[in-house]
Amino acid sequence: MIQENTRFGNLRAVWPVGRQSHGGQTKVMWQCVCDCGKMTLTSAGNLTTGHTRSCGCLGKKFRKDVIGKTFGRLMARWPAGKGKGGVSWLCSCECGKLTVVTISRLLNGTTKSCGCLATESKKSRCVIHGQDRAGLRTPEYAAYTQAKNRCENSAGPKYDYYGGRGIRFKFQSFGEFFAELGKRPANNYSLDRKNNDGHYEPGNVRWATKKEQANNRRKACR
Repeated sequence: MIQENTRFGNLRAVWPVGRQSHGGQTKVMWQCVCDCGKMTLTSAGNLTTGHTRSCGCLGKKFRKDVIGKTFGRLMARWPAGKGKGGVSWLCSCECGKLTVVTISRLLNGTTKSCGCLATESKKSRCVIHGQDRAGLRTPEYAAYTQAKNRCENSAGPKYDYYGGRGIRFKFQSFGEFFAELGKRPANNYSLDRKNNDGHYEPGNVRWATKKEQANNRRKACR
């Protein structure tokens, strides 16, 4: 039960003004005074649930403050209506497109672009340097995924010899891996670690023939 002079956001409940029926429900209505000086009438339910926190001045101030603000690649232009998800905003994206996004998705970072960011990320994952198109996976990309699998997939057949004994795959992306190694010199070359007890990481990987890899293992055993 609300007591007189109880605060709810920017509102202070002054006195109850009776009951009001709406949608088959009877609500207790309160006369409130806002910090901006205006009086407003609202239901006890709206106060206690936090649905109403001002006479409306908070929303106006908020709308004014958001205009022109950037959220990722998006810039909020103006309110575009209100729906189940709250107030929606018309935003312009850095790529030039316009999109409508709810304010909650802008503020929590769920939406950062018109969709172009997700498209670019998908292309980056699926067609990295053009080396992972369906049916056209290159030896370089195959070496990258196989080495990563040996170190990180505990169910893999070779995990015990790599990840299981502490060998880690430290490349953050295929781009970094490819920049370190470049293209495979010839078909008889495969991925090798210079130090067999070291990780897959910059400075410790190379393309090597089977003979070179065998010599490398013998050196490690001496």
